Amino acid sequence: MSEIAVVGLGSNLGNRLANLKKGLAALEAVMRETAVSSVYETEPVGGPPQPPYLNMVAMGRTELSPEALLHHLQQVEAAALRERTVRFGPRTLDLDLLWYGGQTRATEALTLPHPRLTERRFVLEPLYELWPDFPLRPASPAVWEQQVTRLGRLGPDPEVAEQWRQRLNSRWVGQAVEYHPVLDSTNLRLREWVEQGQPPVGAAVVAGAQTEGRGRRGRTWWMRPGDGLAVSYLLPMVGATAPGLFSLLAGVAVVAAVERVTGVRLSLKWPNDALWEGRKVAGVLIETVVRGGGQGLAVVGIGVNVRGVAPPAWGKAATLEEASGRPFEPQELWAALALALEQGYETWIQLGREALLEAWRTYCDTLGQPVQILGPQETLEGIAEAVDGEGALWVRTPRGLYRVTAGEVSLRPRRA
Repeated sequence: MSEIAVVGLGSNLGNRLANLKKGLAALEAVMRETAVSSVYETEPVGGPPQPPYLNMVAMGRTELSPEALLHHLQQVEAAALRERTVRFGPRTLDLDLLWYGGQTRATEALTLPHPRLTERRFVLEPLYELWPDFPLRPASPAVWEQQVTRLGRLGPDPEVAEQWRQRLNSRWVGQAVEYHPVLDSTNLRLREWVEQGQPPVGAAVVAGAQTEGRGRRGRTWWMRPGDGLAVSYLLPMVGATAPGLFSLLAGVAVVAAVERVTGVRLSLKWPNDALWEGRKVAGVLIETVVRGGGQGLAVVGIGVNVRGVAPPAWGKAATLEEASGRPFEPQELWAALALALEQGYETWIQLGREALLEAWRTYCDTLGQPVQILGPQETLEGIAEAVDGEGALWVRTPRGLYRVTAGEVSLRPRRA
């Protein structure tokens, strides 16, 4: 005889979304007719300072007893290297048996229903999403004051992807597109697509929310769900071209698309940060991948803050709404960006890299300026003099001329 079981899943260490997916896969091995809620991001309740959680709820039928199901969940947690040394501490994967067929338990090993089920909004909100008539109600109205943000459901949404595709004027960039309400990273998903299949050149992955968005030098790129554009494109490498040139290409495409849509002219800080009044609006992450047959491909990840006002916690960041003085939809920028990227790439192919470099210089505010470069090994200060044919920056310092291929650039005020 089977019973309906409800399990809560949470993670705030490592790749949180990937951890939740592993937990779901393990649940589906012992549950059938499984329903899965949206993913929610939650500020930790209690315990030491720690990163935000991703939470979701799954429910389905199982033939396992409550005790056997709990044992299975604990084995899955152990396989994910869950540590139980700190109460309410951070964890790679947390699996809680919340409800089991209306049964009650009050043993040292298992309490049913879960003792904190009605005290946690990050449990109740996804649970009510799946089961609006769930028999237990919140312990108090204060439960709804807890900070919880719905990110979206797992998996691609072909209907929304088609809506995005229909906005395009480009011929090949973006014409094959996946849209995901929530992803760990659009770059990661596009790399998986290449490894698992044969997406055409120009293929794109768009996410309404990213949980593990990345910038250069391992930094996190975060945007409010639904208020930004997070997209990755697949472009063919140009011979033995250095990935640095794709950084310049993407930067030029971003500022050209923004100018076309909003009328706002952004500037570029080497290699590809798009700035408005010195505040960062967009960033680019370039990765390379090789698929069957040895074809080299560039994964061009772009993140743009579109709507709303950048909160102080973002530091020197801004949104296009702040820059333009009006709100508009990320889809507007998506269409212009795909066209600008396609046109820039084709111009590069037809006219050579100097055409790309000249376009980049048009928007660049780095050359000729005093800069500080925070590199992997040392910090350099000098004058940014030129960008070479591989996208590297040449900086003149008191010790001579240095070629910079990676690092964080800060523009410095000129000394009087």
